[in-house]
Amino acid sequence: MGKRLNSKHKIDRRLGVNLWGRPKSPLNNRDYAPGQHGQRRRKPSDFGVQLSAKQKLKGYYGNIGEKQGIDQIASAVQAVVAARRDGDPPVRFVIAGAGAGRDVIENAMRTHGLNDQLLKLMPLQPEAKLPALLAMADIHLLPQKAEAADLVMPSKLGGMLSSGRPVVASADPGTQIAQMVASCGTVVAPADGPAMGAAVLALARDRDLRLRLGIAARAAAESEWERHAVLERFEAALELRVAAHKGVPKDTAHKGAPKDTAHKGAPKDTAHKGAPRDKEAS
Repeated sequence: MGKRLNSKHKIDRRLGVNLWGRPKSPLNNRDYAPGQHGQRRRKPSDFGVQLSAKQKLKGYYGNIGEKQGIDQIASAVQAVVAARRDGDPPVRFVIAGAGAGRDVIENAMRTHGLNDQLLKLMPLQPEAKLPALLAMADIHLLPQKAEAADLVMPSKLGGMLSSGRPVVASADPGTQIAQMVASCGTVVAPADGPAMGAAVLALARDRDLRLRLGIAARAAAESEWERHAVLERFEAALELRVAAHKGVPKDTAHKGAPKDTAHKGAPKDTAHKGAPRDKEAS
């Protein structure tokens, strides 16, 4: 995370957000940025809140669909709050995205009594800001429902890995997601919020472990998700399929009969000349 160079007072006023939740924040009296031009309306940075707060952010971005089991994150937040000890680093969860599941996570926040100091909801971000959003987090979360964990590999996983951050994913053992994340993060059972919270807290407490898993995540992204690597695997799979059919006539592979007899019922020469070629020649 970036080093905070300005005072908390100026950061609060510049971003228009009471980042630290202080009752005496100057923002309460002067809700505009500092300096002679501070009263001019300026759009605050989408990521300044999280970066300036210098907190350990746990990120989830993209489409918030119902198959993700997004409410697992709310349960994980509650587990982290309950398990934190004195001296633990501050933990803040951030979800950026839009979709049918957003109402689900908002309802879960109300159910668990969570405020935006613990779980921050952000709108879907422009593609140009995606690298900054990914780099903002120290840990990425990939919740999935059990019945959806192995249907399609989530495209957001590639971005998470490329950011060089560890991933906490919910998936059953043996699924493709579990196999991919095992070497660069932690895999927990689907719908197990407390387990996800425990995994997040363990990583937040161990900086060296986060760095090691982050390096492994980046390596996995380069070897498994890089464009040329994907195309090479596709080409190799295609060659295997072609080799499996090598030596089989083209039409028999689908029609079960030689090309000429498939439609005419007779060898090519006799179909037009009425007699085999050898007899005609004699």
